[in-house]
Amino acid sequence: MIVVIAGVAGPSGLQRQFFRGMITNLAAYEAKGRAFVDRYRSDDAELSIYSLEIGNDAEVSAGEFTIEYTDAQGDIIHRAEFFDFEPRNYGADD
Repeated sequence: MIVVIAGVAGPSGLQRQFFRGMITNLAAYEAKGRAFVDRYRSDDAELSIYSLEIGNDAEVSAGEFTIEYTDAQGDIIHRAEFFDFEPRNYGADD
């Protein structure tokens, strides 16, 4: 799932440009985020991307976005929040 926080008129030009760059580099960001999440979880289940969230223009300009991961059962959603294109915050929801 891809979530873009956009106005009624749809994503801005900056959000569209950011999205294109994310898709081009998604494998690298996915791996970086997964390695970050792995430091906080206790199981060893294989994770896959559940969602990619792209914020407003100010967040995009700051290299802020969120990747969420889940295992095959979908019991827990693990979240890596990126700032300046680096994972900085971890969260989890069940």
